[in-house]
Amino acid sequence: MNRHIANRLLRRIPPLVALGALVFSLALNRWSWFHIPPVYEEDDMTAATYALSFGDIRSLTAAAECINEGTWDSMVFSCDLFGRPFNYPDIWAQVFAHLGLGDSYAAPLGLALGGLVLMSFAIPLIYIARSQRSLGHLVALSLCVASPPVALQLNRGNTDGLILAIVGISSLLYQRKRSVSAALMGTVTALKFFPVVALAAFEPIKRRFLAPVSFLATACIILYPSADSLVRLAEMQNPPGAYSFGSSLFLYHFLPVGLNFPRLWILMGGFASTIAASLAAWLLCRSRLGAVSTAIRSNPLGHATFTINGMVFVGSFLSGARYDYSQIFLVMTLIGLSLTPATGLFVKALVGMGLTSLWGAFYVSQVSMVADVSTGVFVWILLSVLFQDRIDVFREIMAARTD
Repeated sequence: MNRHIANRLLRRIPPLVALGALVFSLALNRWSWFHIPPVYEEDDMTAATYALSFGDIRSLTAAAECINEGTWDSMVFSCDLFGRPFNYPDIWAQVFAHLGLGDSYAAPLGLALGGLVLMSFAIPLIYIARSQRSLGHLVALSLCVASPPVALQLNRGNTDGLILAIVGISSLLYQRKRSVSAALMGTVTALKFFPVVALAAFEPIKRRFLAPVSFLATACIILYPSADSLVRLAEMQNPPGAYSFGSSLFLYHFLPVGLNFPRLWILMGGFASTIAASLAAWLLCRSRLGAVSTAIRSNPLGHATFTINGMVFVGSFLSGARYDYSQIFLVMTLIGLSLTPATGLFVKALVGMGLTSLWGAFYVSQVSMVADVSTGVFVWILLSVLFQDRIDVFREIMAARTD
């Protein structure tokens, strides 16, 4: 009996330590406790940005103040305290201005976003700690949670934290309220664009197209008031640098001259290479992928969390280059996978590549190449599993229609 109690307590230690480390990071508004070497040549990572907490949310609060003063123009960069371009759809600034969320609200908003991220991780982690997962798996997953990109997310107060929470709610509603879940994903697509890949998770069931229609209709309705901002965002040429990941950076290590090509060429090259590598992985391993897909689908919540967050992360990777705090979706993908009984080589490969990507992300030397390659391989494996999952789901739909 005492051994059983000790084992239960031992299994709770890694998640609690991971969450405690993140609470510490959020409370002090620091991520430098990871001993990450700073990179000051970044546009929004200069030393000046550390003078104020939650630097990313301040981009929105500054724009809101400019709107209320009648001096805002999304094509002009003067509103931002650090001179950065406004890289959100205009609806963000309009909503913040309407709610009166000026710069004095930046710190409370940053803390609230950090709290959402912590809750999004904590709730499933507590459940996983009580599952049959091995202690080694729990330790690896906890290291993914308490990783530099997550700490950076808390430090910057980026709105990806809000997107993560909404995606979590969408995953909870996926089985019983599919159209509502789809509408939520349509909302985050309108706010961030890259979650559009998650549309593939909302297949029509029994000839009912309500879910995908709900996804697209919600996205279009929300985007309509700020349609002009789409052109501005599409024309932004400068990708993030050292603190970033994505298909264009993956290509850069093997084709450095590629980043001198037009942005559309870079995006298409990253998309084509990612899909080709993923299809190759699927063709080589599809005999084993069937068992993995079946195990994942046996747990509805884990399946929804893994599938939706996995597709959102794939979208962020294919978008070209995003800052590393968007790897919170990679972490949640692994959490979703851990909610299922899936085991074996593919699960170990995803956890291993994810851990290498997350912890190698901020070391800007030769290790950064290891991190970018690990992220790319993670996406290839993830997409091969998602391909098999979608195939199996559509087979079930077709079989139900013929009955």
